[in-house]
Amino acid sequence: MKVTVIVPVYNAKFYIGDCIDSILKQTYEDIEVIIIDDGSTDGTNHQLSFYAQKDSRIKVIYKKNEGQSLARNKGLELADGDYIYFADADDTLPKDAIESLMQITIIKQYDIVCGSYYRVEGNGHEKVIHLRTTSGEVARKGNLEANKRYHSIKTKSVFGYIWGKIYKRTFLMEHKILFDDIRKIYMEDTLFNLKAFSKNPSYYFLNYPVYRYHIRSNSTTRRYERILEDKMISMLELYKNYLMKNQCYRSNYDLYLPLIMRVFCWSIIKNIQYSGLSYRHIYRTIRIFGENKTIREAVGERKAIAALKKIGSHAEQLFFIFCMLGVRNRWYPLLSALFYIIYPFNLLYVKLYVK
Repeated sequence: MKVTVIVPVYNAKFYIGDCIDSILKQTYEDIEVIIIDDGSTDGTNHQLSFYAQKDSRIKVIYKKNEGQSLARNKGLELADGDYIYFADADDTLPKDAIESLMQITIIKQYDIVCGSYYRVEGNGHEKVIHLRTTSGEVARKGNLEANKRYHSIKTKSVFGYIWGKIYKRTFLMEHKILFDDIRKIYMEDTLFNLKAFSKNPSYYFLNYPVYRYHIRSNSTTRRYERILEDKMISMLELYKNYLMKNQCYRSNYDLYLPLIMRVFCWSIIKNIQYSGLSYRHIYRTIRIFGENKTIREAVGERKAIAALKKIGSHAEQLFFIFCMLGVRNRWYPLLSALFYIIYPFNLLYVKLYVK
C-alpha cells in the first residue's frame, strides 16, 4: 500500500533539507511526497526544485501564501496514496517511522494509526515521549482495554497532533474531513483530529516513536500572537457547530468538555509567557473564556463532572473539575490567584507533556 507524505512549507530553507532527507531514507519505500510551498520568499523553492529532480517520488506544488491548513488541504486533494502521513517542514522522521505504522495495518486496515514521538531540544538532546498506556486499539465503547486507552490519550497532546499518524485516505474523503483556516483559529490540527474521531474510526495507538519534533524558537508551532483568546474560542465554537451539524454533540461531549478545559488552561499559560506573570492579565483571560456563551453552555451541563472524571489522569481530573466549577460559578478572582501561584508547576507540566 502506498503512503502519501504531505509537507507544507513556508520559508524553511534552513530545515527543509533535513526533513526531506529523513523522508527519502524511510525503510518503507512505497511512498509519494507532496510538498506544498506556501509562497516562500527565502529561496526555499531552489531546494525543492533540487529534490524534485533528485527523486521522482517528490512532487512540488507552488501556491500563494494562505497558511499551512490550506496547504495541507491542497496536498490531500492531490494525494493518491492509500494512507496519508503529515510532516512539518522543520521536523524529521526516524527512518522506520512509516514502516512501523504501516505494519499495524497488516493486522487490520485501521482508519487511523497514531504513534508516539521524540522531542528534540535546540541543543540536540532527544527525549522519547511515552504515554502511560500500552499499544493497542482505541475505542470509546466496547473492549475494556481499548476504552481505557481512549481515556488515557484523549487529553494528551499526541492525540491532537496532525503528525506522527497515518490516516486512511478513503476515510478522510468519505467524511470530507479537511483543515480549517489557521488564519482564523488556533489548534487546527486538533480540530482536524477531533472531527475525524467524531466519525468513529477504527483507531490504533502505537507506543513507539514515529516522529521527531524539533524545538525551534521560530517554529510555526512556537510563535505566539497577542490576541490568543479569539482564535482559541473560534476553534471551540467551530468544533461544537460541526458536532451539532452532524448530530453527534452528545456522544462527543466527553471529548469536547476536556478540550475546553485544556484550551482554557493552555491559553492562560501562553498569555503569561507573552505578557509576564500578571494577576490582571490572568484575570482578563479567565473572564474572556468564562463569559463566552458556548463555553458557559458546555460547563453548565449536568454531566460535566462525570465527563471530566473519565480522564485517565487523576491529577488532570481534579484540576479540570476545579477549573470547570470556577468558570461555571464565576470564581474568577480565585482562579486567577490559583494560576498566579502555581504558574511554575504549570510550566513544568507544559515542558513534560505539551510540545
